[in-house]
Amino acid sequence: MRQITNKINRENGWKIVAVVGLLLIIIKIFIGQNPVSDSIFIVGFALMCSTCMLIGVYIHQPFPVRGWYMLFLGQLFDSIGNFFFCRFFYLGGGQTDLIFEAFFYALGGLFFLMGILSMVKKFREEISYSTFVNGLIITSAASLFIWVVSIKDDLLLPSGLVNSLLLTIFLAGVAMIIFVLSLIIMIRSGQSVSIYIIFTAGLVMIVGILNYFKLYGWTSNYFILKEIGVIANMDLFYPVGYLLVALAFLHPSLAKFKEDQLFLRIDANKYTINILGISFMIIPLTFLIQYFKGEDVNDLLMISSVAIVFMLVFMQVRNLSRTYYQIKDKNLELNNQNEMLKTLANIDHLTNLFNRKFLFEYGEQAIKNAKFVKKRLAFAMLNLDDFDYILERLGRNQADNVLLEISNRFLQIKRKDDIVIRYGGGEFIIIFDDIRPELDFENLMHRFRERSKFPVAIDGEQFIVTFSSGVAFMPDDGGDIHTLVEKTDRALNQARREGKEMIKFYANLEKMSVLEPLQEFQAN
Repeated sequence: MRQITNKINRENGWKIVAVVGLLLIIIKIFIGQNPVSDSIFIVGFALMCSTCMLIGVYIHQPFPVRGWYMLFLGQLFDSIGNFFFCRFFYLGGGQTDLIFEAFFYALGGLFFLMGILSMVKKFREEISYSTFVNGLIITSAASLFIWVVSIKDDLLLPSGLVNSLLLTIFLAGVAMIIFVLSLIIMIRSGQSVSIYIIFTAGLVMIVGILNYFKLYGWTSNYFILKEIGVIANMDLFYPVGYLLVALAFLHPSLAKFKEDQLFLRIDANKYTINILGISFMIIPLTFLIQYFKGEDVNDLLMISSVAIVFMLVFMQVRNLSRTYYQIKDKNLELNNQNEMLKTLANIDHLTNLFNRKFLFEYGEQAIKNAKFVKKRLAFAMLNLDDFDYILERLGRNQADNVLLEISNRFLQIKRKDDIVIRYGGGEFIIIFDDIRPELDFENLMHRFRERSKFPVAIDGEQFIVTFSSGVAFMPDDGGDIHTLVEKTDRALNQARREGKEMIKFYANLEKMSVLEPLQEFQAN
């Protein structure tokens, strides 16, 4: 049940929040405006966003975790600031509420900045100086466009120091959001849905922030849901933005924010990134040409320059995406080739069994896994009896056929999780998995030996191919691959000294070495 709950939290939690959030927004639209309900709505969504950010960071552990937790703290202080904002603007609060509002918004902005800087510090090797420069160019151009088209004619000049400070904080917040969005344009966002959601939330937040000060008044005249009733912009844009941020942090793709995996290598795409920044220079150039001519700034010209910029940006982003996917496809091809080469390096070219290299790489890992789950393993070294005689009488090609036949028989007889390895010449090692106490392993080895026998014609006579074996157990006889291989080899040597088709266990050799002096003493 706990695993099912964790899976729901990790993979489907954001869907539940999305459905509940949308239902609340729809309900609020039909309820209409009310100072108390508006305040509860805004502050409630802000706190919900903070909670989801904390849960998302805790569950998905995005890199760098410390930076993401700072973003959560920034949002938490922003939520407290919203409380005082609603007290002042909705519930008739006093100057004290306005001071607390400015303080908590500034504190939230500080933690947002610390979080962003923490992330930048961690990704400093992947973000070049030109990325920041171009990000600032995009920020300046977008801010100038918003100022000319939407702010300069509607701006209500603040009265008093606190109001001026509050307006400065809000406008700085807009600029910071634009800067973050400009960086998002230049990162590898294709792998993370969270980035797309954050980008959308940023756009919604900008409109919401500007609406607080009636700086973006056209939305209240042309908003698509106008016919339902009068909708306060702050009741709509900010909760939607908070909901999107909450979904971004709960979405499973947040876990893909890993070290050395998020950003495009700017060196490989420097030309494209610079073109993005240069494209945005068209906006301030359009403004400056009109300004120095002494003409009124024409909104239509500014909008036309933005349209040109977005056409250029679209072309460059398409270029960037194409380059990225070309590189991705090439890397995938190289990875496949590397995996194939790695596989070939661990395979014996004659028998297609694993080879000695694989034994020492996989064997050590198999031992670690077995120790972790407290399993017992058996390592059996098998040597074909009279293989030198077979090689001498049949020649290399026929001897290879014998090795192929015995290898196929081993593969057919072994259990599902047992591993067969060609150690060299006529020697093989089999790693028997999960040797339980009730298993009669000695009898299993005898049956294995009998079932693997097969006849070969030598000089017109039938010769039966058999093997002798030495066996050691993990953890009884050793806890590392080298020790266990050495002990199986010792047991095998003893088996070969005693004749053909012999199976010897290392543990019995140890007993013999203790008993032999005692038997000799008793005989004397």
